[in-house]
Amino acid sequence: KFMTDVGTLSMDDKTWGVMADNAKSSDITLEIKKIAPADEESFAVKYEITAKANGSDVYPYGNTSGAVIVTVPYTLTDENATPVVYYVNGETKTNMGATYNKETDTLSWETQHFSTFVVEEETEPDGVAAIGSQGYATLDAAISAAQPSETIKLLKGITLDATQTINKEITLDLNGKTISHTGTCLKINGGNLTVIDSSTEASGAIYSTTDNAYSGTIYISTSSGSTLNIKGGTVKADTGSAVFLQSQAKATVNIEGGTVTATATSTGAYDYTIYAAAGGGTVCISNGTVSSANGAAVYMSNSTTL
Repeated sequence: KFMTDVGTLSMDDKTWGVMADNAKSSDITLEIKKIAPADEESFAVKYEITAKANGSDVYPYGNTSGAVIVTVPYTLTDENATPVVYYVNGETKTNMGATYNKETDTLSWETQHFSTFVVEEETEPDGVAAIGSQGYATLDAAISAAQPSETIKLLKGITLDATQTINKEITLDLNGKTISHTGTCLKINGGNLTVIDSSTEASGAIYSTTDNAYSGTIYISTSSGSTLNIKGGTVKADTGSAVFLQSQAKATVNIEGGTVTATATSTGAYDYTIYAAAGGGTVCISNGTVSSANGAAVYMSNSTTL
């Protein structure tokens, strides 16, 4: 460990190895600085962490080996806020997924490079969903307002009154919350939907609670050419399919994480976890879990690809 009054760097053997290789037998100088914001800056505090030998960085951005846990003392200035740590590179900010311990007043994050990090105190907007700092009273309002490639983050669990249609490219962050409906929850019609779950517990879910035969918890329309990427959370159906590709949908479904499951106790005509009707498109499963309580987990009809 490297410990100062500003913070502690807990480094594994691979990190030391990377720095030693880059230093080429020269002495390494480690430094962690805490910098207060200027009047025009919005962050709470900035940390500059460096490891140098002969003036050159020996643990720079782009490194992929080793890991460092950075832990700094931190006291919230707003008790209703959440401290978020970002790596800053010019105009680009990357969320480091920091953890704040209220009991010890410490903030910790993992990194594979020494760089500039800022802490921002963020408060959760009002509503059931948000895009950035803007909250929305309904999921439908958030979907309507979303610009291409934006992320909608759930703030509360939602019981839908009607199916929500996705006809643009968006990311839906379940954030540990649940979307439920008695039928289809989400219909993708010419859109590109990515489902993630940023919560530590990974407890977010999209859930159809009753009969949704020939529709699916997530339903992809005919001739839509849509894309569904599931990277986190759970997509579940009590009856019928969790993901349904309509005939001639010509869609692409990528399961890259999370869980997709059907829990029907009896096998009906469409009680498959993923059902691709004739010409429905392509299903690619590279990670995550696809399961069925009773019946096939994946059903591929004519002119489809698994």
